[in-house]
Amino acid sequence: MSEEEEAPQSRSHDATTNQKGNDEAMGAATLWQFVSHTTSMTKRKIKWKRKIKWTIMSAVALFFIRFNCRNLLMALTITTTATNDITTTGLEQQAKVDLQRPTKVKASSPANPQNSLRDLMYDASNKQMDKIFEHYPDAHVRVPNIIHFIWVDTESWEEPAQQRPVPSDVLEIINAWQKLHPEWEVILWTNTSALLYFPELYVTLRSIKVASWASNLIRYNVLAKFGGTYFDTDIIPLRPIPPSLMEAAFTVCERPRDFDPTNPNSKCRLTCNAVIGTPRGNQDIQVVADTALQNTKARLKKYGTKARYNLNVSGPPLLTQMVIAEESSFAILPPHMFYPCDWKVRKKCIAHNFANDTNVIAMHLWKQSWGSF
Repeated sequence: MSEEEEAPQSRSHDATTNQKGNDEAMGAATLWQFVSHTTSMTKRKIKWKRKIKWTIMSAVALFFIRFNCRNLLMALTITTTATNDITTTGLEQQAKVDLQRPTKVKASSPANPQNSLRDLMYDASNKQMDKIFEHYPDAHVRVPNIIHFIWVDTESWEEPAQQRPVPSDVLEIINAWQKLHPEWEVILWTNTSALLYFPELYVTLRSIKVASWASNLIRYNVLAKFGGTYFDTDIIPLRPIPPSLMEAAFTVCERPRDFDPTNPNSKCRLTCNAVIGTPRGNQDIQVVADTALQNTKARLKKYGTKARYNLNVSGPPLLTQMVIAEESSFAILPPHMFYPCDWKVRKKCIAHNFANDTNVIAMHLWKQSWGSF
């Protein structure tokens, strides 16, 4: 074959080869475009799926954040503890929850005293106070047969159910009163019961660091609201309270020691608020309660939580001003009936020394266990 004949064949072969190469290149490019497009679409789908996923997760997270924040704000609102503008709703709810907790310890009784506050049969938190007065229809006229004691812990105002237990010697005295008056109601007021029955008063109590000061405010308010007889927890009973004593409000003179209510010329200069008996709703004790609270608020405003206890703010001098007034509804009893021994000579405060003296109903030990002044 000649060279002229071989040349066209060679060119034809090269063209065919080039065409195949071009076709393969175009196929590869098309394939790459397809793969790239598919990959891009897949990435977009994954990206959109992620966006949708994060959007849903963010919405759910935002819901819970808002929900929890709202609950947190509500909780903070409930448990605000500012001194001058405070609500005790949160603490009231806490106290109610603590009271509903089951306990394995039997309630105390004169034969089986227990010092776990939640288990005490005497604790006002375990009493249905309204039902008690079904037995005392004349409670507004005469002193009802109810004996009140107070035991509070100024270190546990914020957690009332965690206050320290009642000492065994105090429980023995409370049990002794119950034994001598088996048909009477004997009630112990603690941090928890003070909060439940006097939530507004509790606002002020939380700023008080002296137990005797807090006890004064509680005893006046308890007597004004419920009536009955209040005793300090260091007063030992020697014989039952005579029914004649319950006919009207009463307290006991401390000074002078020879005060005689049957003598018109004998004047009591100072009563002691360790023994007070009043009918329910007595207006005189209500005035004392209101005045003591006003004085306390003024003193706390001036000195804050560092305020020291002042007897004139809520103690015996304040009560004395009310009961010695001519228009007072109170009878003032001679010291010998409940204070047969003087606090200045406490070594003479021995119960059997007065066991045969029928004029002595009880003996004050003057332990001064209510904290420093």
